[in-house]
Amino acid sequence: MQHLSQDQILAMARTIPMSRDDKLERWASLIESRSEPVFIFHDLEYRSQHELDRMADPQSAFALAAGDQVLREAGLTGGKVGEGMRFFELSKRDVHAFSCNCGGQISNRTMAKRIRKLKSSPPSASVVKRVLGWIGW
Repeated sequence: MQHLSQDQILAMARTIPMSRDDKLERWASLIESRSEPVFIFHDLEYRSQHELDRMADPQSAFALAAGDQVLREAGLTGGKVGEGMRFFELSKRDVHAFSCNCGGQISNRTMAKRIRKLKSSPPSASVVKRVLGWIGW
């Protein structure tokens, strides 16, 4: 009998494509469950796309997402703001809404709520649609 490590098993597992809502829910859950405060940026709305593509902080929500194996397998390539914007399909306005300090520091729970508000449908609807699709409905 061959014994496989958890990493080997995960690498062999079939990855199910994630919808935008699924990605945002996963990300919000990661942020909400983190005990340390998540870093928020300054003046994101005034940054060029070039600056956003280079902007990063190891304690940011984007770095947290990049450290998650599920999101990496779904296609997230790194923890920079610009990479996260492309992966989660976010505009500058979206990013400003949950990860900018112009309104002062926010809790992880508040950040997660703001990310969830960006979703187009409730989480249960997304899961139900996926399950029904799998069984051919």
